[in-house]
Formats: sequence, C-alpha cells, structure tokens
Amino acid sequence: MRLAVTPLRLFLLAVAGQLLFGLVLALPGTLFGLPAWTGPLGFDVAAQARLLVVFFAGQFLFTALAGSLVDRVGCQRVLSLGSLLMAIAFVRLAGANAASDAMSPALLLAAGGASINAASNTLVSVTYGQRRGAMLSLMATFGASGALVSPLLFGGGLGIDGVATRLWALALAALVITALPLLVQTAHARASGPSLFGAFKLLRERPLVGLIALLALEFGDEAVMAGWTAAFTIAVFPGASGGLMVGLYWGGLCLSRLCAPFVLARAAKLVVVLMASSLAGLSILAMALAPSTSVLAAAVFMAGLAVGPLAPTIVSVAGDRYPRQMGAAIGLLLSIAQIGGMLLPWVTGRATIAYGYRAGLVVPALAAFGVAVGTVMAWQARSRRAGAVVEAPAK
Repeated sequence: MRLAVTPLRLFLLAVAGQLLFGLVLALPGTLFGLPAWTGPLGFDVAAQARLLVVFFAGQFLFTALAGSLVDRVGCQRVLSLGSLLMAIAFVRLAGANAASDAMSPALLLAAGGASINAASNTLVSVTYGQRRGAMLSLMATFGASGALVSPLLFGGGLGIDGVATRLWALALAALVITALPLLVQTAHARASGPSLFGAFKLLRERPLVGLIALLALEFGDEAVMAGWTAAFTIAVFPGASGGLMVGLYWGGLCLSRLCAPFVLARAAKLVVVLMASSLAGLSILAMALAPSTSVLAAAVFMAGLAVGPLAPTIVSVAGDRYPRQMGAAIGLLLSIAQIGGMLLPWVTGRATIAYGYRAGLVVPALAAFGVAVGTVMAWQARSRRAGAVVEAPAK
C-alpha cells in the first residue's frame, strides 16, 4: 500500500534526490583531486576539461526533455528514472580503466542529474506555491550537503580500488532513492503536458531568456568552482589538501543556502542575486591572488557562501512567472543554462593551459560580475514594465 501524499513527504522525496544530485555535482572535482586515481587513468588538465564538458553538455541535452516529461508523467516518476540512471553510471565508472572509459558514465550521470534536478525543483515549486523561494533554497541546502559529502566519502588518498568500492556503494544508495518516490501516491501529475517543441515556444518570452542568461553564467561558475578548486589548490600550493578546499567551498555553499530563506523573507530576490554575484566575483579574484593556503581557504569559503543562493533564487523567479507551465519553464531554464556549465570550464581550462592556474580564475570571476550586471539590467527592465502598466489605465 502506497503512502498518502503530504507536502512534507513530497519535500523529503525532493531532498533525497537533491542529496544524490549534489554529490554527483561535486564528484568530478573530488576525483580530480585524487592523484592516485587520475594518474593511472591518464586524467591530465585537458582530459579533466573534456569530462566536465561532457557532463554539462549532457545536462544541457537532457534537462529540457526532463522538464517536459515532468509535465506529462509527473515529478515522482522522473525522479525515480534519474536515480536509476545514476546507479548504472556509478557501476560503469567504477570499472573505468582509462580517462576515455569515464566519458560515457559522465553522460549517464548528466542524464540522471538532469532528471532529478528538473523533477525535484518542479515538485517543490508546485507543492509550496508562493513559498517556493524559501523552500527551493532549503531544498538546495541538501543538494549542497550532498556535495559536501563527496570529498569526505572519497577522502584519505584513495586509489582505483578504493574509489571503485565507494562508487558501488553509491550505486546501491541510488537504487534505494529510485524506489522511494514509488512508495508515495502520485502527486501533481497530468494526463498530458506541453510537448518538447511546445515548451521551446516559451523562448519567445524575453524575461525567461534573461533568466537563462543569468543562470548560464551562474552554472558556469558552479562548474568551475566544483571542478577546478582541488586541482587549483594542488597546482598552486603543492602539498596542500585539494579535498579540504572543495569541502570548504561546499560547506560555505551549504551554509548560505540554509540561511537564504531568512534573507529572502527580508530582501527582494533580484537584490539577493545582485549582492551574492558581486561577492562571488570578488571572492574568486581573491582565490586567484591568494598568497597562502589560509587566505585561499577563506576566499574559497566566501565563494561558496556567495554562490549558494544564486541558482535557487533565479529558479524561484521563473516559477513565480510561469505557474501554469512550471515544469517546462524550469526544464528549459535549467537545460539551456547548462551551456554556461559546458563553456566556462572549457574556457577556464584553455586559459589555465595558456597562462597558468591563477590567470585561469579570471574567467569565472568575470562571469560572476556578468551576473551582477545582468541583474541590474533585469531590475531596470522590470521597472519599465511596471511603469508602462501604471501609465496604461491613465491613457
């Protein structure tokens, strides 16, 4: 007998998915910080950049499809599908013997992550209505917690065998999460929803395009911070712990997402995005210029604090604007924004190869400042639209 639907149970399903999704987001950067694993598999800087491009390209390809699928078959089924794909990917990654063997599991992880991300964001947005901003931030806290678990789970200087053992354990955990949504009665399902082609008609909406641009830059920063922090630390400060720096980043991100509901209750969403993106840009520049590991650790933690509230707040703005096509709108938003997650690690990698690790961090810093500029432009556009609405009745 399946459990009855309650908001708490639906939220817990989304939390379970986000825990797994967050762990997967931090997985490439965590594994790149393990020389005993990257060395035998031949993961140099170029191979690391390629894997990140494959991972985020996969999310780009699959998230819009997942969002449309959510509107057609329901959040819970898509959540289960994503967890199952991740379980398969973990098993395949555990058997990798070369960098090239990790590319197809990375694509499967991307497909699973896309499904979980679209389903969990839509599930919470529909369930909590006008409270979606605070609840999305709270849900994202658990995604950050999952990311924080990744460097802890793979700590201790593991080699290939140790990594494989932990990947098998993650596969079992993913299978458990696959079953959980099926134990609760279906909620928020429709007999049909917009087709993928129909969903893309939303791109005629200029506000949605603007939100996609902001989230693309933000996703690019998240991809670089998650994927390059450990490698940057090891390269610039030989002997330092890359895993510790990754943990500080995700710890700061987790803390800020936990506090975000309190901030959003007192400040407008675009104001939060403006302040957080500005702080992110300054923190990443501080990382690039850090003269010691202690300064680097402080800058990494501040970068995590700043990045934390950005994505949930931007997604919440989209949910507010498109309540009747929420799955499609959020799916498009999360999908196309992955272009930033694909391009920024690649550009950062090329800049790093050409000019060094410190200069490479200028790329994500500029992206963060780009989010701040775009937010100011969005605020001005909203003010103009509001003024036009006020003037129309007077005429």
